[in-house]
Order: sequence, then C-alpha cells, then structure tokens
Amino acid sequence: MDLSLPAPSTASDSNTCASDATPFDLETITITRREHVALKTNVAYYKTMQARATQRVEALRSRHQREVAEWQVKYKALQATLEQTKAQLRGLRQQAFGKRSERAKSVKLPQQDLTVNRGDAIRPRGQQPGWQGHGRTLEAHLPVREQVLAVDPCCCSRCGLGFVEMAGTQDAQVLEIEVKAYRRLVRRQRLRASCQCRALPGIVTAAAPPQLIPRGKLGVSLLVEALLSKYRHGVPTYRLLQQWQDLGLSVAQGTLTGNLQQLLPLFTPIVDAGLKRLRASSAWHADETRWEVFDPARDKLSTRHYLWVFQSADVTHFVVDPSRAASVPKAVLEGVTCGVLSVDRYAAYGKYARETPGIELAYCWAHQRRDFLYAANQFPALAHWALDWVERIGQLYALQQKRCALALEPTSDAFVLIDQLLRDQLDGLYKHCQAQLQQNDLHAKAHAVLRSMVRHWPGLMTFIEHPKIDLDNNQSERSLRPAVVGRKNYYGSGSQASAQLVATMLSLFTTLDTWHINPRQWLTEYLHACALAGRQSPANCSPFIPWQMDETRLATLRQD
Repeated sequence: MDLSLPAPSTASDSNTCASDATPFDLETITITRREHVALKTNVAYYKTMQARATQRVEALRSRHQREVAEWQVKYKALQATLEQTKAQLRGLRQQAFGKRSERAKSVKLPQQDLTVNRGDAIRPRGQQPGWQGHGRTLEAHLPVREQVLAVDPCCCSRCGLGFVEMAGTQDAQVLEIEVKAYRRLVRRQRLRASCQCRALPGIVTAAAPPQLIPRGKLGVSLLVEALLSKYRHGVPTYRLLQQWQDLGLSVAQGTLTGNLQQLLPLFTPIVDAGLKRLRASSAWHADETRWEVFDPARDKLSTRHYLWVFQSADVTHFVVDPSRAASVPKAVLEGVTCGVLSVDRYAAYGKYARETPGIELAYCWAHQRRDFLYAANQFPALAHWALDWVERIGQLYALQQKRCALALEPTSDAFVLIDQLLRDQLDGLYKHCQAQLQQNDLHAKAHAVLRSMVRHWPGLMTFIEHPKIDLDNNQSERSLRPAVVGRKNYYGSGSQASAQLVATMLSLFTTLDTWHINPRQWLTEYLHACALAGRQSPANCSPFIPWQMDETRLATLRQD
C-alpha cells in the first residue's frame, strides 16, 4: 500500500502549482494502516458520542420548551393577578377619593375613546340665562319684629326746611335666628291657713308643675334639642354641649346622658304601634349596616352590632342587634305569612324567604347596575360594554316609572301597552345576557357580573307582577343615612340602652318624615303629655300616632 505523500512544491514552481491546484474536497491523502485501523475502530465510539450529544441537545431543548411554557403560564397568571390588583386599586381609589355619584357619566372611558363633543357641554350650575326665577321666598309664617328707621336729619341740609312726611315706607326683609338659654324659675305660692278647722295643713303650697324627669333640672326644650341634634342631625353629645357652653349653659355629659336614657320607656307604645302597623303591610324594604356598641358590661370582646331597618309605605322600624342572621327579619316580621320584601342580595334574606314560603324577595336593580359601573371603573376596557348595560337598565327604569304612574288604572290601554313593553325589555335583557355568556372571549369580570345577574334573576323579576314595587332598595338605604352620619361622628353607642334609644329615635323620626310631621313640634307636645301623665306614656297615644290622627290634627303637626 502506497502511503507516501507528494513532495512539497518549491518556490521556483509555485506559480505553476497555483494554476494547477486541486480543490480541497478532491485532494487525496495517504495514511498508515495503523491510523486507518484506529479510525475504523473509533467509528462506533464517535457515533455513540454523537447520539448521546444529540440526546442531550434534545433533552435540553425539551427542557427549555417546558420551562418556557411553565414561565409563560406563570407570566399569564402574574399578568392576571396584576390586572386584578390594579382593578382593586382603582375600585378602592374610587371608594376613597372618587365621587359618590353612580351616574353613568362617572365612568372614566379609556383615553383613546375620549373625544371632544361640543354638543355635550356640561350645563353650568345655578339659574340658567333666559329663565325667570321664582324670586325670594317670603317666610310669612314667621313672627315679625319691626325695626323702624327714621330719616336723620329730617330737613334739607342747605336751606334747613323740613321734609314732608309721605304715606308708606320702603320695606326690606331680613331673616334672623335667636337662640338663648334661660332659667325658668318656678315660684310656688305658699299660704297659711287662717281657719281653725284643721281640714288642711297649716301651710298650703301651690301644686308643683308637671315634671318629665324626677328632680331633673333639664327642661323639655333642652331634651328635645338634644334628641334632634344627636339622632336626627348626627351631632355628637360633646359637640352639642360645647354649643350650649357657647350660649352660657353648662351641662355635664353624664347628666344629659342619664336624662335621655330615662326617656326611652316613654316611647315604647309609639314604637310598638309602629311595629304592629309594619307587620300589617304587604310590602317592605329592608337593609342593614354596621353599628358599634361599646358596652363595658358585656363579656364579648367584639363591639360589632348591626343596625337593621324595615320600612313599609308609612312606617319605619329600626333594630340594633349583634347578629346579622336571618333571625332578625324573622323576629321583626313575626306573624307575617306573605308579602314582598325588597332587599339587596345578602344571603340572610334568602334564608328568611326559604323559611317563610309566602315571602317573595325583590332584588335591587340598583345593586345590579352598580356591578356594571364597578366593572367599568376597575377595568377600563369594559367601559363601553358596561355603559351599554347601564343604558339598558335605564330604559327599564323609565318604563317602570311610567307603569307606576298608571298603576291605579291596570285595565287601561296605556297601562297594558307600557306593561307589555316592560316585559319585552326584561325578556330582551335576559336573552342578551345569555348570548354574551356564550362568548368565549368574554372578560372574566364581565362573566362574573352576568353570572351573578342570572343567579339572582328570579328576584330581579319579582317587580314585574307587582306594579307598585320599586325596582331598587334605595328607600331603605336613604333611611340609613342619618345613622351613617351619626356613626361617622360619634362611632356608635356606649351601652345597650343607648343603642336601643338610637333605634327608637330613628324609627320615630323616619316615620314622622314619611308623614311630613314636624319632629320638633311632635316631640315637644308628646313629652309635655308624658309629663302631665305622671312621667309615663299617655293613656291614649292616638293623638301622637300619625295613622290614627284626623286631618285637622295632621295639619297642625305637618311642616310648612
């Protein structure tokens, strides 16, 4: 075997070899047999190493793809968590710093959807140009204190001749208010008997005036002012005492608190009559909110209680209870077997309805509408979708308002037409909801809102068979506003008796507002009547129960 290699070219013939050079892949080389055998022997080894290297590469590639897939899943999960966190942050920011209005214009559209529309300019507040105002309101029912101003000097400043008096005066009206504290000094006449018959004691004293609180120094006017300030206007006790201090009246907080707690039994007959009237109704609104009771006598560490409100067409009843369970509406509406209860979607009302088969729940459409607004504020990409639903619900409100106006004539053609339009609108809402739920690309938040609406749909449809039932539960929420203001100002109640007084006074004031009765005048007359009855409730409370009053009595108590 020829294993010799060609001789290297010399410098003399380098130019000739350059022209006759063989391509690299066609050059032949000569190796020894030992090297040939070694190469043949190592072929299997190199093939095995190549196979192992290929397997390692494939394993690394598979591992890389698997890790990439896992990190993509984690990335998507983190993206979803981040989006959800941002949505919660936007919702919390809206709750803490945003407007309380739930109008559709409160929703912030995405930046790319904001366009300038001169036709939708914001209407300025106040009287509009070109509209005739109603002028000043003349408070003719108020007493008048005249202030006469004479011309001074009453003669010409140049010649000294006097002026000639004219008929009439140039008048102007200024409203004033005067608040002052005073002492009512009661002087009881004492007489000495001059007869010798001994039928009377030696000294005869005039009878003591009726007194509401035994040996109390606070009069009825002060107690009425305290009740109105705290339970109607939400003024804390210490702030009220500071106001009195500015007027020169110094009253200890314990004195005022003790007097107010002694008034609680006096209102029991009125509250009981209201509860009886409430249970006789066939439709109610109910709601609840938290209320703190700082009672040191209780062993329970938590101060959390709940203020419940139950409202019919003409009566409102409040209850403070440590429980938020279905036992509270069951106790308040004891003996009720049928009716419609307008509520939010809290589960306790559902349990109460299941335990009382005759009770129908009418869920609040304002809460459902609120879900869409919250979704729009939390996820700006859903703004147009949410506002479309808000507009559809607004059309539902408009039709229901027209139907309520015609509820007294259920057989009229107009009522039948509006009723059918309302039913068609409601049916269209449900079909639109079901169609959107079938979309695969529907946002998770939108899906949750629509699923909630489907789940509560039977309760949302209750109003359709009861034309006089409201679409929402705003009536009871408005009744809770004074309590919420009070909770913000004085945090709650310091004892169980104080909490009971809160529920009692809120029940009375809200009921009086429903009947348009002046609460100050009603409280003053009622407490005077209790004083005349010997520091207890009057034997006949009919003159103080609105639904038992005649028209003349109502007219004397109603606000102007």
